[in-house]
Amino acid sequence: MKRMVLERTQEKGFMLMGLMAGVAVACTIACMSVGVFQSSIIKGQVEEAEGFARGLTVAAAVKYKYSNVMPNNTADLTGSPIQGSRYASYTISNGHIIVTFGAKASGSQNAVNGKIQDATMDFAPDVIDDGSPTGALVYTCSVDNSYLWKALALTQCALKAPVKS
Repeated sequence: MKRMVLERTQEKGFMLMGLMAGVAVACTIACMSVGVFQSSIIKGQVEEAEGFARGLTVAAAVKYKYSNVMPNNTADLTGSPIQGSRYASYTISNGHIIVTFGAKASGSQNAVNGKIQDATMDFAPDVIDDGSPTGALVYTCSVDNSYLWKALALTQCALKAPVKS
């Protein structure tokens, strides 16, 4: 009698469990990177708006230095009204330069992330004695959105307390 010997062949390729584990790892990495990517987009939006506002503070300080008059609107600084930048609108009231994020009705050209939508940065004027006849106009920054202040490290700005009604 002949004996039959069964030979085992080794399977080739991936098993289903191995494939599922690889997909799970890839999805986890993708989910973690979305938050980092979103934060970098918001930071770029804020830095653009803040840079534009700091330019306005310099223009206001120069205007005050030579005319001893606080600006009351953006046209006082530029000769024509400023409509806004890509992510923010700018207004000047009693010397305060106010940046409002994502306010399309006020001149912002694009929407911003929901975490900073309608958040404001206020650059408040202060005249200090520098020995000149008019003094020097300096600005201090404050924000009303804790996400801007903490997550984006706007530590040079103060965090305004929420207004209680």
